[in-house]
Amino acid sequence: MRSIGFADDGGTGTDARLFTHTECFETIMSYDSQTTQLSNAYNMRKALIQTSAYWEMRHYDLIDQTVDHAVALYHLQGIGTKRDSSTGIAQLFGEMGIRAWNYCIGKGIVSGVVMDPSKDADIWEMWQKVNKDNAFSMRTVPLMHLWGAGGKPGGINPPAGETVLRSMRVDYTEREIFQVLRRYQGWGNQAEADATKRMAIYQIFEKYNAIMRQLAK
Repeated sequence: MRSIGFADDGGTGTDARLFTHTECFETIMSYDSQTTQLSNAYNMRKALIQTSAYWEMRHYDLIDQTVDHAVALYHLQGIGTKRDSSTGIAQLFGEMGIRAWNYCIGKGIVSGVVMDPSKDADIWEMWQKVNKDNAFSMRTVPLMHLWGAGGKPGGINPPAGETVLRSMRVDYTEREIFQVLRRYQGWGNQAEADATKRMAIYQIFEKYNAIMRQLAK
């Protein structure tokens, strides 16, 4: 796991992260049954869900925590202007969570209440869910991927937009896997570089899952 550039522990100084590799892995795997169920339901590689959640949790740092506090101050006390941030183990923005859920509700993939990302109350409601409820965050990760594969309508996309990929399937090519992982983070040089690192983690989870399937027989 050193391939993503962090020490096995939380690190120090500017490289410090709030969670170790072990803590991240154990947290992600604690939702293994749910992840397997969602993977089957959405015809999605299980490692796609695990990789995005693991990567984001491993990158959570003190700066993220400080920004989260600013969001809470905005909504609870009307202080400041920070209405949203990437938060929780999957580092999801309230707005992105809303757009992913709305997209999947609209496609009949999940059921739920359509929310309005322009409303502070809806942003705050979704933000609190992805901030506090790890199971909900893990349920939202595959919806982010489905939204991403669908071109991320309404999201922060390149000037030319995101192309629509083939519908989600377990036989996605390496290029399609790369695109889904990259779109979770965004676009641009940093997102491209990080997606390459995410691919290495994806392959680790793929091998791990294959071993677990063999042992379960």
